Amino acid sequence: MRRSEPTIGSRLLLLALAVALPFTILVVMEWAGDIEEARRSGDDAAREQSRELEVQIRTDDARVFQRLEQLADDPAILGAGPAECAAIFPSTKT
Repeated sequence: MRRSEPTIGSRLLLLALAVALPFTILVVMEWAGDIEEARRSGDDAAREQSRELEVQIRTDDARVFQRLEQLADDPAILGAGPAECAAIFPSTKT
C-alpha cells in the first residue's frame, strides 16, 4: 500500500498551527503578566490607603483623648447632667 502525500491544505493547516500555537502561548503569558501586575498595583494601592487610614485613626484618637482630658479637667463636668454636658462640651474644642 502506497502512503499518500499530505495535501497542500493539510500542510497549510499544520503551518498555521505551528505559527499560531506559540503566538497563543505568548499572548496567554502576557495576559497572565498583566493580571499579576494589576493585582500588585491593587495591593499597593490598598496598602497605601490602609496607611493613610491608620494615620487618620491615630490623629482622631489623639484628638478624642485630648478632648476627654479637657473634659475631665473641667470641675463642672463631675456633677453635670446631660443638658449641662452639652453646654460644656463645645467649650473644650481645640
